[in-house]
Amino acid sequence: GSKSNRNSEIEMSSELNVLFFGDIVGRPGREALKTVLDENASYFDKKYDFVIANVENASHGFGLTQKNHDELLSYGINCMTSGNHIWDKKDIYQYIDSSNILIRPYNYHKSARGVGYRIFNDRILVINLLGKTFMQPVVCPFQSIEDLSCELNFEDKIVIVDYHAEATAEKISFAKYAAS
Repeated sequence: GSKSNRNSEIEMSSELNVLFFGDIVGRPGREALKTVLDENASYFDKKYDFVIANVENASHGFGLTQKNHDELLSYGINCMTSGNHIWDKKDIYQYIDSSNILIRPYNYHKSARGVGYRIFNDRILVINLLGKTFMQPVVCPFQSIEDLSCELNFEDKIVIVDYHAEATAEKISFAKYAAS
């Protein structure tokens, strides 16, 4: 595997270089990710401090199995985000609460398994949100980010949001809202 020192303590600095892989789909996506990370390991280790991958379709194009979760973890990924397909493989319920890097959309109902954000190394806050357009009903992502900002101190964090949505206009609106 390409597991590297990316999982070690991230040094405190004013800059953080993040490598974010969008939707990893099925075996071809996992194999491509492994190849890219393996073939460029020395470059990525020097250039990037933190690696995130959206894995909601990593198993057969829908959902995530524990086997594939563990495989992706062995590649040196620091954080796995998801989306509306995270629940498509039923074994997710057996391990989502114990994974320390997997995040489901925060704006699912509070009773949903897993967590919608994680703080890594006391300074990197990764939040996963689901859009509303063409999606199943979820809590408003705009209200969710407001609520979370009241609950957590964003001021001393590097905040990264994976906003998983179908409509480009909704993504742009959310980005402008969150940046203000």
